[in-house]
Amino acid sequence: SPTTKMSAKGLVELRHLEVIPKTRVAWSGVCEDDRIIYTSSKPLPTGAREQLQQLLGDNLRDVLTVDPRTGLAKIVLSPANRNAVFAALAENNIIRMKEQA
Repeated sequence: SPTTKMSAKGLVELRHLEVIPKTRVAWSGVCEDDRIIYTSSKPLPTGAREQLQQLLGDNLRDVLTVDPRTGLAKIVLSPANRNAVFAALAENNIIRMKEQA
């Protein structure tokens, strides 16, 4: 989801990213066996999918899938990959990516 580091009036820099409510894409999670599966509530724009894949990098490329029929994105966490996924999607990495853009 698009985020900002500035207050609504643009006067104060925030300590953490704030998701912009109007453009937010909600995700839901379910546990299946030893996996956690997150699914987007609506199709992600191409740019958002590309940014997410960039954050995940080549080593976690298979974690993100998109259903060709519905366009919904899924991120599947397993015991083997979950720490790496959480680290890749950490707030500081998102900030760094946005600053480079």
